[in-house]
Amino acid sequence: MRPGNLQRHGSDERIMGNSPALNVAILAGPSDVRRPGGLCMPPVEARYLAALARAASAQDSTVSFRVLAPENMADWFDGLDITPLESPGLIPGGWRRVYARALRQEEVDLAIAPFRMASCVPWNVRAVLFGADLLDWPLPLSAAPPPLGPAAPLKRAVAHNGVDYFGPSRAFQKRFAELFDVGYDRITVIPPGLDQLDGSSRSGPVVAPPYVVFILNRHTREFWPGFLRFRNNHPDLLPGSLVVLGDQPEANAEEDPGPVLWLERCPAAYLGRIFSDAAVVCCLAREDYAGIDLLGALRAGARILAVRSGSAPEWAGEDIAFCDPGHEPSMARALRILVEESPEASARRIERQYRAVKGLNWTESAWKLITLLRRHAA
Repeated sequence: MRPGNLQRHGSDERIMGNSPALNVAILAGPSDVRRPGGLCMPPVEARYLAALARAASAQDSTVSFRVLAPENMADWFDGLDITPLESPGLIPGGWRRVYARALRQEEVDLAIAPFRMASCVPWNVRAVLFGADLLDWPLPLSAAPPPLGPAAPLKRAVAHNGVDYFGPSRAFQKRFAELFDVGYDRITVIPPGLDQLDGSSRSGPVVAPPYVVFILNRHTREFWPGFLRFRNNHPDLLPGSLVVLGDQPEANAEEDPGPVLWLERCPAAYLGRIFSDAAVVCCLAREDYAGIDLLGALRAGARILAVRSGSAPEWAGEDIAFCDPGHEPSMARALRILVEESPEASARRIERQYRAVKGLNWTESAWKLITLLRRHAA
């Protein structure tokens, strides 16, 4: 690579001036959760990478991103150039052929791919692999047999097809290295950022208190039925109405939550207000190593109930109430800590939570990504 003018910022080398153009393809999807092996880019990974790529494009005009994605993944990457891909149907190895053909046509210098798609990267394309979701190989929340690791073909593809790796937290770095036998020092930690608030003033609450927020997604879905049962049994610990952030699941008579305010999408400014005014924010996420929603709740100073899994202990472990969602006494103990908190203790907690996340922003993370990509530019 012909060196450009480097501007050092902390541990990053910011490349300015005469840097050569770098064309990067992003392999996105498919994400069919209805069939085994159909989930190649979980939503948390799409959110994380899309935000990084948008920020990197804004910071360095010499780096261009082209998203190669099935049509159902395009919305995640709004604001980026997208090449829509048609499904190959049931043809064996179909997606590998689709991506190989698309990469040849785009003439890219480098590719970014979720690690589950390592086998879709042709031998002659240098790929940086990343991840944020390891739910397919969950660590047990209590004493249990060790979880099964990834299949041998996936491990080989990850080891052989990646020139480098990155993820959103030190917890991911450690766990990914254990699962895939990748050198710990080869996995770069690029933390997620927080969306900027618009700063406009709004009087009054967004949702009338009291209420409880439940973040519902792939990482929390297994605990949703137990949460509803617990709420029915302990209305004093989860008071008021229920606000659910996430996609509404299919109707199930055994999981009737009663009246619910469903929020599939919500602007960051409003979401922060919703978090801060909630009696409790339940983020019972398992094996989520980005914790984007959790970070938003921390910035808002929310009372947070979480699972000791993924990146949650890393961001603000002392200021989150952890529980085992499958054990009602554990949930009850954790919630009592939150609802019985004194005003003085609450003020101190809010200050600590804000300090824990105030340095996280997508611009700083984008420069870490640019530095990593430039390292492998021709």
